[in-house]
Amino acid sequence: MSEAPARAGDARALKVLIVEDEFFLALEMEMWLLDAGHQVVGHGVNTRTALAAAAEDLPDLALVDLRLQEGASGLEVAASLKERGVTCLFVTSTCAAEVGGDLALGCLHKPIDNAVLLDAVAVARAALRGEPAPRTPYGMHLYGACAATG
Repeated sequence: MSEAPARAGDARALKVLIVEDEFFLALEMEMWLLDAGHQVVGHGVNTRTALAAAAEDLPDLALVDLRLQEGASGLEVAASLKERGVTCLFVTSTCAAEVGGDLALGCLHKPIDNAVLLDAVAVARAALRGEPAPRTPYGMHLYGACAATG
């Protein structure tokens, strides 16, 4: 069950970067996040555009697909974002156990809907803030230390 939406200025709101090359899915994700009170700081469809968006406004969280335009890998994006202190959550149809486990909080399996995405963002927010994690939504698995607490 999803929590009440965060609102502008709400401590629960996150700055989120969407790294997704499927246009309509990226648009849906943005609408869901905005409706929940989060701020979408940018979009990326490949490594270059994702890192450029992050450089303009550093996000708290990046939602990263693993297969991107121009043969780019979400693993490369996550590695570069990690160097900048950005937490990543993979959102992909190719969630293999522990692939990129040192680069991301976890993985959310596509297909997703509004409730699942927002529940996953709530789990990520709790991890970022060192708070007890809410219930992990169906299709999401956490990596490493987060799995022990989630």
